[in-house]
Amino acid sequence: MKVLIKNNRQNITVIMLCFIVISLFSGCEKLRNIRLDEIVTTAEEPVAFALWQNTPNPAEGDTFIEYCIPVAGEVIFNINSVSGQVLYTQVIQSESGKHVIEVNTSDLAAGIYFYSIEYMGHKLVKRMSVKK
Repeated sequence: MKVLIKNNRQNITVIMLCFIVISLFSGCEKLRNIRLDEIVTTAEEPVAFALWQNTPNPAEGDTFIEYCIPVAGEVIFNINSVSGQVLYTQVIQSESGKHVIEVNTSDLAAGIYFYSIEYMGHKLVKRMSVKK
């Protein structure tokens, strides 16, 4: 019998200890016969809706913006001026997971900008500095 645990490493130890305790104190032969080398684990973290700070920041030329979504869907990426004017929009059909947007800032003047992603009615915003 193999057990697959998709969780972070901190919870794996607790789950393994629970298997040991259950197998020692229960009459269940299946649990009693689980060997620790048969427990397969993955280090996947739960996927959430997130937006990271662009790197490098301040940007000069290309900068990279990472985002993460839990379920495949439409993501709207915007770059706005400090006055709120939309300077750039891109609609992205994304699979679930972590993604990177490469932005060339050579057409932007030196200054402060805000970038955002919208996904399923939610919006996340970060600040980006551009230098020349």
